[in-house]
Amino acid sequence: MRFWAAYQEPLRQAALVDDGRVIRTIPDHPPGTPMRWVCAVGSFDGDLLVGRRCDIQLWDKEGLAIKRSVYHPWIYMLHAVEQFGDRLLAACAGLDVVFLFDWDGRVHWSWHAYQNGYGPRRDCIDGNDWQRVQLFGVVDCVGSPHVNSANIDEDGIVVTMLRAGKVVLLNIGDRGLKELSVSRAGGMHDFKYDRRFGAPVLVGGAEDGLVIGDSLFPLDGCQTGYGAHWYVKRVKLYEDDKYLVSHETGVAIMDRKGRVLNNFPLPRPFNAVVL
Repeated sequence: MRFWAAYQEPLRQAALVDDGRVIRTIPDHPPGTPMRWVCAVGSFDGDLLVGRRCDIQLWDKEGLAIKRSVYHPWIYMLHAVEQFGDRLLAACAGLDVVFLFDWDGRVHWSWHAYQNGYGPRRDCIDGNDWQRVQLFGVVDCVGSPHVNSANIDEDGIVVTMLRAGKVVLLNIGDRGLKELSVSRAGGMHDFKYDRRFGAPVLVGGAEDGLVIGDSLFPLDGCQTGYGAHWYVKRVKLYEDDKYLVSHETGVAIMDRKGRVLNNFPLPRPFNAVVL
């Protein structure tokens, strides 16, 4: 199996993994400069999206060359980036914003959590030194709902807010929302609808396993030497009936009954994508 994974700190790289063996990383060594940190990976027309501190890059699928990139002042603590037609959908926890924009940096739609009663507005973006802070600084995130993911669905955009313990459905074109019912009260990282087996079911990551509807499945057999917690960070629908699960100590393939079919130990992967 071949996939790309984004490492969290301390490495902050993107890694191309083939049957558990790391083929190459972006950058080729753990970056010391914050602007080179890798935050998340995604796919765009079969190529690799690499989300960094304040920009998003499009690489060829092998990670050998950059094809294009885009900067935007709202990209800060990027937690998710997905293709939406010929545009990009990003979720950024630092400013608690979800927005749709193009490769020229033009925003076509946005949703700010504070406008819907979740957390305060981040006034730091109005400062004259925002670009410096965006590149190298730290933003006070007290009270943040922590917009942790945004997943495209036929009914809208499913957004998970980690600290608020909320999953909401957004409609592109307006600023309203619908709160979705999730059986877990907290520790929610990344929820989406799975429509492959009839009625849509919310699936996602929690601090103690994979959530499928009302069921919680711990990651039995995924314990490795990389850490003491098995948080599920990201869940991708994989093949016809499986899930690609990024957890604190690796990337696993799980089935709808919560069984771990395969596990690839890696150092703190945040998310993974199969191109």
